[in-house]
Amino acid sequence: MTAENRTPAFLGCGHERQRTGMKRLLIISSEHTGHGHKSIAQALVDQFETYGGEFHVKVVNGFELNGPLGTFIERRYKFTVTYLRPVWNILYYLFGKFAHTQNKLTAFTMKKRFMELLQSYRPDAIISVHPGYTGSVVRVMEKYGVKLPLYIILADLVDLARLWAEPKAEVTICPTEESAHAMRKMGVPEEKLWLSGFPVRRAFATPIKSEEELRRVTLNKRELSILIINNSEKIKRIAYITDTMLQRYPCSVTVICARDELMYKFLKARYKGREERVTVLGYTTNMQDYLLSHDIAVTRCGPNTMLEAVNCLTPIVSMGALPGQERDNPLYMEKHNLGLQTADTDDIFKKIDELLKDNRKKLLEIRLSQFRYYGRNASEKIAAYLAERIRNQPPVPSKEKQACEVN
Repeated sequence: MTAENRTPAFLGCGHERQRTGMKRLLIISSEHTGHGHKSIAQALVDQFETYGGEFHVKVVNGFELNGPLGTFIERRYKFTVTYLRPVWNILYYLFGKFAHTQNKLTAFTMKKRFMELLQSYRPDAIISVHPGYTGSVVRVMEKYGVKLPLYIILADLVDLARLWAEPKAEVTICPTEESAHAMRKMGVPEEKLWLSGFPVRRAFATPIKSEEELRRVTLNKRELSILIINNSEKIKRIAYITDTMLQRYPCSVTVICARDELMYKFLKARYKGREERVTVLGYTTNMQDYLLSHDIAVTRCGPNTMLEAVNCLTPIVSMGALPGQERDNPLYMEKHNLGLQTADTDDIFKKIDELLKDNRKKLLEIRLSQFRYYGRNASEKIAAYLAERIRNQPPVPSKEKQACEVN
């Protein structure tokens, strides 16, 4: 594997870049607008690593291409979605209504750094996993006469920002039929859509190989373990949920606070002396181990966390969803019987009761639905699809591959 350190978001795979015939893929992602975009990029890198050095992958944080302004905007995302959700809902509406203007502004502030990146890396294809870098990327390439294929991988399941829709992209890869329908309505031609499932990292894979084994494992387990995953939640809410679970069920609880250091310190102090029942963790790089080892995951219905849980066959009890791009995710989850949505915080416990009654009947039903879900193990399919298309595309003309000088 090669490694470069131009930006903190870099990930590489393959052998030496100069190796004859190696295809270079540039992925545009983000670092601090939720974990989903970054996770999709990592899932693709994981898969392309298995191609024996045929591909070299470079991942960049798109917001860094916009300079200090982009970094400022990106760093405000978490605070806004945690404490100012009505404001985020308004911003999401405005992003849709003025998508054309936003693409123009993004293109204007990124063009110099983006063209310098193309000139130094010389990719054969660009893959965007963030809506801010679809139409804006096309606009910059058209301005400078660069002819590179752009592939878009949607990071949302049902509710899609208009920024995702770019008819001039080579292909838009859709995780659900609902997302493909949204793209059609926004003007993306049918022949440029490909339905895949949602890509998650290879580590999120169950060892269970059959429905018979799944039934046996689910019904024979007697100890109850519940995983609470913080996705921009308030500290008091997570504490209340944890307290109530400890009182209501003979269970163990693991709380993953992610990057919320205040939450981590507060909960560590609150449950000091009760570590035999409560495990409090901060940011973790082995989320798959916790999903695979727990019976139920209680979390916000972000698409990445949802589908990681599905791939691990861990039923989800929803803590809600962000307004805007996640609004209908709980409905999608229930439609496919992948988990249970809730009306409010106290409804979480009623839904856990439902999962456990009649010897875990509903818990088993959901795990079986997850096992049968068409979107599991999508990363491998997406990588194979992209590899085949990129292998067969015409060679990038040297003029475009070298890119243009930016004055």
